[in-house]
Amino acid sequence: MLSIFSPPRRQPAACGPKRARLAVEALEARHCPSSSPTLAPAAALSCSMALLSAHQPPVIRNFTASEEGGGEWIFSGQVTDPNESVVGLTVRFGGLTSLKGKTATVEDDGWFHLVVFLKANENGCATAQTISAAGLNSNLAEYLVHQT
Repeated sequence: MLSIFSPPRRQPAACGPKRARLAVEALEARHCPSSSPTLAPAAALSCSMALLSAHQPPVIRNFTASEEGGGEWIFSGQVTDPNESVVGLTVRFGGLTSLKGKTATVEDDGWFHLVVFLKANENGCATAQTISAAGLNSNLAEYLVHQT
């Protein structure tokens, strides 16, 4: 008798078109130039890490300056790179107004030298930096200049 007074039950509405079931699948193996094209992901990762660690940027060491008198200064330093030759790399200077835009070329022994005249009372931080043939920036070498 109760069913006479109750509204009829509705069937749940269809949710539209059937949806595709999503699942996580394994990625294909990554390729490493010096290995087989079907590497497992862990092997590909170790290969990539080896390539990254092999390419280190050049380093400028022993960056110094010496005052020769009359405003003449000699800036010098040594460039090293475990991956490639540094001979012929261009070292760019900055920091001081008289050094902006100045460059020096790395010689056969890995050293570079720049002779420049600084303006009177031009003191501050001189900088030097180079870029490897692979396009990696070296450290920014600094030297505090104080004219006497």
